[in-house]
Amino acid sequence: MTQTAPDRFSAWLSTDVRPALSERGFTKTASNFHKRAPAGWGIVNFQKSQFGSRLATRFTINLGVSPDRLTTARGGDPRKKPPEHRSVWRARIGAAVGDPTDRWWDLDHETDLAKLTAEILPLLVDRGLPLIDQRLSEEGFVASLESQPRVGHIAYFTVTQILELLGTPEPTT
Repeated sequence: MTQTAPDRFSAWLSTDVRPALSERGFTKTASNFHKRAPAGWGIVNFQKSQFGSRLATRFTINLGVSPDRLTTARGGDPRKKPPEHRSVWRARIGAAVGDPTDRWWDLDHETDLAKLTAEILPLLVDRGLPLIDQRLSEEGFVASLESQPRVGHIAYFTVTQILELLGTPEPTT
């Protein structure tokens, strides 16, 4: 029997994507990769479309950062791996690479996984992960708030609240 698209997707994440992210400090749980830093968590989430089937899986990549002090301020436990959707900073891979539209990929039984990997890993490793790494220190997180154009979005807090919670003076504009 031919492997289902969701099973093929899961195997692809483990065999083709995980090694590249593991080299950069990420661990894999299901479709999520987490990186622990002294001041918070970096997250890469491979989100499957709700409209997938046994024959085809459509997915995108979400990036996130959850600084410990902001997680605590929200009543969360910074020792636990957060889901990407609970991150304070979030971005889709399309935004991370300067694409004005969302990027989605399709995986089915005919997908050339080597080509898919060759397309996705450079986007993720060269463009997405540096955005996460920049925000994994409190100083870098604050600096990213001042960068233009701003990539992704902030959830749960205003910029002023973040600056107050992280003990940093408000940026000048």
